[in-house]
Order: sequence, then structure tokens, then C-alpha cells
Amino acid sequence: MSSEPVLPQHPGAVVRTTGLGKCYHVYKRPQDRLRQFFARGGRRHYTEFWALRDIDLEVRRGETLGIVGRNGAGKSTLLELIAGTLKPTTGSVDVRGRVTALLELGSGFHQDFTGRENVYVAGALLGLERDEMNRRMAAIERFADIGEFLDRAVKTYSKGMFARLSFAVYANLDPDIFIVDEALAVGDAKFRHKCMYRFKQMQEQGVAVIYVSHDAASMKHLCDRVAWIHQGRLQQVGEPTHIVDDYLAHLFHDQQPKAQRGVVTVDGAVRGDDDMGSRAAVFTRCELLGADGRPTDHLTGGEPCSVRLEVRNDRLEPGRRLVVGISISNVHGLAITGTNNLANDVVVLAPEPGAMVTLCYRFTLPVLATGSYAISPMLLELRDGDDMSLLHSTPNAIAFTATTAMQVFSMLGLPCEVRIEPPAQGST
Repeated sequence: MSSEPVLPQHPGAVVRTTGLGKCYHVYKRPQDRLRQFFARGGRRHYTEFWALRDIDLEVRRGETLGIVGRNGAGKSTLLELIAGTLKPTTGSVDVRGRVTALLELGSGFHQDFTGRENVYVAGALLGLERDEMNRRMAAIERFADIGEFLDRAVKTYSKGMFARLSFAVYANLDPDIFIVDEALAVGDAKFRHKCMYRFKQMQEQGVAVIYVSHDAASMKHLCDRVAWIHQGRLQQVGEPTHIVDDYLAHLFHDQQPKAQRGVVTVDGAVRGDDDMGSRAAVFTRCELLGADGRPTDHLTGGEPCSVRLEVRNDRLEPGRRLVVGISISNVHGLAITGTNNLANDVVVLAPEPGAMVTLCYRFTLPVLATGSYAISPMLLELRDGDDMSLLHSTPNAIAFTATTAMQVFSMLGLPCEVRIEPPAQGST
């Protein structure tokens, strides 16, 4: 995790933070606040919590800057400081132009007002006259697409309706800087595509967009640069694919060196997110290998790869039949594909106690949508008939990032040949 987080100053910058920091005072008891008020001699009755520290960052006109980081890393605090809803403890924020910020669903909306009334209020807060808002209303109404609910109290709205109206309002008020914090996560697929198209329009119009999301694919496709914030500090800033991949690797592997990724053992056995089974036999090694046969955590759809699994027999009777399987799932936990030795007509027998058996699954990675994925190995004993008993299951033991050059409309791409053929005989 090394990079130059401080960017050179640029004449086209519309946002620049210098040494930016935000500290909160944390009191153990309510009465400590009163004691602090009367304290003398610099005595403290609180502890300091630095949500952000020493942030030097720049956003340029027409640029989309993505921000990634774990929950609690300080992303939302940074956005609130840029938007002006928080005051910094240290450093400064220089903002040039009108800022519209979608920081929270329904933020700035009065619950008892209708959606239309809240549109006028939002415009007034940004200094727009009612006549100007009347001219913009049709575009806002068309973008939000919530029908008759626009004239109902917003307290009756679903989260999706809040997202639609909030984005429609703040994206259509001619901002110079547009800030979005995870508000699109509740929208449906059609609405998210509409928002992404609007982002592109704003980029072409010279609007600077600051975008926070846990969606790795949108970060890579939408952003010009990505900033990674870790524990309140700026960790890296740079090219989206590189920064997002480093962040995901850190997130899944907790700062393990690259050579050790995919080999996470506890008491000699692989440990994923959870361990299940009798553990009469266990996985002692799980590795994802690239086309060159070396361990990797980054693959491209359509390229050859392999998964190597090492199994140790601890207390099974030698010669018992084993089922060794793997499944690939996306970040939402949905299993996309998988296989096992039985499906490939390969018999695996338990070795002597204490001995190992190694399997290697070689395959071509499907064309997955760009994002993060996990491989979960499962080990079972095959008994009489189709009866099986679970020996060792370790979900998400291997995490990796998949990328693809082709456009993927769902979970998997569909490489194919398309050609125009002459009309069938007799057709009109």
C-alpha cells in the first residue's frame, strides 16, 4: 500500500483540501461535558477521535473522483466537509462553484411537504427563484418518474422514491460540484443506468463529480481517478482499476503480502469467513493460480486459470471416497458457477491419516462482470448411495477481482459471433 496521495495543484481545480482534519470529542458520561466547560489548565474530560487527518486532495473541473474505504473510514465526513455541512478541525477546504450534495436519502426534505414543495425548497436554498424552478420542474419530474407521488408528502415515500427525487433535484440544478454518497444503492437497475448516463452528461458539461460507493465495477467504469481512505487518512489516489484492486485485496486479505494471498491457515487448516463440518479431513491449502501458474488475486474473463486444493486426512478411514468441490460467488453471495471431482468423473480417496492429497482444477474463467468475487471450497465424504457428510467447508477462502474488456449486461458476458444474413426464402 504505497502511493503518492498528494496531487499536484492544477489550475482547473474546483475543490482543494489542504491538511484537512476533523476531530470529535468523545465523552464517557454526560456530566463530563459540563466538567469540561468549567475545566481550567488544559485539563481534558474527553478523548479525541480523529475521523479524518491530513487530507490533501484535489478535484478538477469535469472530473469524476471516486472514494472507497471501509465503513467508518471517514468518507462521509470528507464529503460533509466539502459540502460545508461540517467545519474542519484542521486544514482548509477551497471550493469554487455551486455544490449540490446527495449525502443521505431525503436529506434537506421536510417530511410533511410534498415532493414538489420540497423541490422548490431545495432550489430556494441554492438561491434559485421560483420562476427558475418552474422552468426546471418538467425535467426534474421526468427524471424522478414517480408519477402522482410527486404531489404527496415525502413521508409516504419508499427509499427508492427518495433516491429518485433526491437525485433528480440535485442533478438538475446546474451544479459545478455534484457529491453523491451511496444514495444510488437503493435504486432499481433502470434508475441506476439513468443516473450513470446523467453522470456522463455532467462530465461533458464540466461538472466535477465526487462519488462514494462500494460498487467496484461502477468505480472503475465511471471514475477518472479513485481515492482510497483508510482509518481517516488518504491511503492512495490514482488510476481507478489499480486503486480499487488494491483496496479490495486489502479488504479481503487484511494486508497479507501478495505471495500469501489465498493461503490463510489457522491451526494448519484453511479458514474463510466461517468453518463448518466435522473436520475429520480439512483443507490445508487453497490457491488461485493465473495462466502463468503463479498465485494471483486478479483475473480477466476468458483467460485460463486454476484452483489448487490440498486436503489432509486427520481421522478418516483410508480409502473413503471424497467429494472436493469449489463454487464461485459474487460480492452479494450469489453462487455463479462451480464444480467437483464427481462431476468430472475423477475418484478421490482418503489417504492414510496425516497424509495429503492435492487436486488442481484447470478451467477458463467465465466472462464475469468487473468486480470482486470469492471461491469457496467444500469437502465431503461420499457414503452409501448419494448420502454425504460434510467434512470441511470454508466460505470465501479465496477472494479475487475479475475484469473484462467486453460490455457485460448482467453477471456473465456472452462472447458470440454476430452476423447479418440474407432474408430466408419466402420471407417479406
